[in-house]
Amino acid sequence: MQKHQTILGSIFLTFGLFHVIGIIVLMVIFGFGSMVLFAVGAHEPDMPGLVKFIPAGLGIFISMIVALTGIPNLIASYGLFKNRPWGMTVALIVGIFNLLHFPFGTAAGIYAIWVYSNFNNGYREVTRRVVVI
Repeated sequence: MQKHQTILGSIFLTFGLFHVIGIIVLMVIFGFGSMVLFAVGAHEPDMPGLVKFIPAGLGIFISMIVALTGIPNLIASYGLFKNRPWGMTVALIVGIFNLLHFPFGTAAGIYAIWVYSNFNNGYREVTRRVVVI
């Protein structure tokens, strides 16, 4: 079962890193658009000042949405890699949300549900603590 947790953690880490790369690309694209509007606005006296900030604001807004969908993947991968007790629960929740990201998120979500169901059906590795008095 530990092997499947590691695989699932790797999948969620990959999704999270793709979200981070997407955020960087979005910020570069919208930052470039804002830079172009600032350059045009310097030579165009009739352009309102607020128009120059629209691409940057839109880029920040979209990047925040992408971050809100990507950060849980990174949290779930951390919990799975470090074998935290909450890791499998977070992985299940993130897997259910990833079902909406067709086709790879759907496959990862189905795999997360399968791993969680096997984890809770008795395949869980039980660690015993011995208390010496």
